[in-house]
Amino acid sequence: MEDVKIIFFDVDGTLIDMEKKQISEKVLATLKALKEQNILLCLATGRSPIALPQIDGIAFDAYLTFNGSYCFNQEESIHENPIPQQDIKQIIENAQALSRPVAIATNNKTIANGKDDDLIEYFSFAHQEVIVSDQFDSTIEDESIYQLMAGSSKEHY
Repeated sequence: MEDVKIIFFDVDGTLIDMEKKQISEKVLATLKALKEQNILLCLATGRSPIALPQIDGIAFDAYLTFNGSYCFNQEESIHENPIPQQDIKQIIENAQALSRPVAIATNNKTIANGKDDDLIEYFSFAHQEVIVSDQFDSTIEDESIYQLMAGSSKEHY
C-alpha cells in the first residue's frame, strides 16, 4: 500500500458492525496499522459531527459529515454547503401538512420542533435522543442547517 495516502471510511456497516453496534478488534487493529504507515484516515458519513463515534486510540485526520455538506479537520472547516433557507422552509411546511415533526442539524447541534416514534427510532440508530427545543425557529433563521430529518410512516411514503 505504498501508493495509498488517504483512506475514507463510512461509519455504519463499515467501521461499526450493524448488528453488534460496535467496532471490532480487527477493524481497530487495522486502523492503528494504517496510522502507523502514515496513511490519512477520514470518516465519510451522513451523520452530524455530534453523532460521530469516538474510537479509542484513533484520531481521524478529516471528517466528511452530512454526506459531504460539512467537512472539517481538527483545525478548521474545509467545506460547507448548507441547505438553502427556501428549501428548509418548504420541507418544514410539507412536514407540518402531514402533522410530522422535523429535526434540524447544524454543525454543533441537532434539535426538533417535536417528536414521534419514527423520529425517535431514526435517532436511536446513532444512539441519540430527539431534543425538542424552543430555539427551533431562531436556529433556522440564524444558523447554517446541513440536515433535516422528518419521520414518516409507511402510509406517507
